Order: sequence, then structure tokens, then C-alpha cells
Amino acid sequence: MNDNIPIYKKVKLSIKDKIDNDEFLAGEAILSERELAKLYGVNRMTIKKAIQSLIEDGILYSVPGSGTYVCSEHKNFMVGIFDDKTFSSISTRLNASGIN
Repeated sequence: MNDNIPIYKKVKLSIKDKIDNDEFLAGEAILSERELAKLYGVNRMTIKKAIQSLIEDGILYSVPGSGTYVCSEHKNFMVGIFDDKTFSSISTRLNASGIN
């Protein structure tokens, strides 16, 4: 990977790849921050930033006291709503995708 990319983004991309390759399955918890930090050889703040970015992207969600989980429909949601270049409101896109 490019050395100019921040470490948290490299971790983010790696976690996303694991989701895309079904190593982390939809609806299931990913590894804990501590386990991910050990796996990637980085500190927990780097992991927190990567996870937060994936949450903001709608790929993961967090349940306080329980863990961080893969969203069940992250692939279809992102493709179905943001795949074209035309502008429309988020509510229009959500309705068109069957998400109310």
C-alpha cells in the first residue's frame, strides 16, 4: 500500500476487505479493538478511528457493551443508493431502495 496513506485508513481498507471476502460476516461481531490492535500491530486509537470511519460509512455499527457488528445490508445499501452520479435527496434514494 501507499506509504502516504494514514495507518487508520490502511486498517479501514483491510477490515473492509475482510468484510467483502466474508471473513467478517453480515450481522456478526468483528474482533474486539484489542484483538484488532494486536492483529495489525497498531494502538487502539488507530483501530477506534478506523472503526469509526467504517461506522460513518454504514458498513459497521456499534452496540455499547456488546461490540461492533457488520451491517447486514452494507453492500446493497451503498450500491443501491449511491451508485449513480445524479443528484437526488437522501429520502428519495432511501424510498427508491425500499428503505423507509
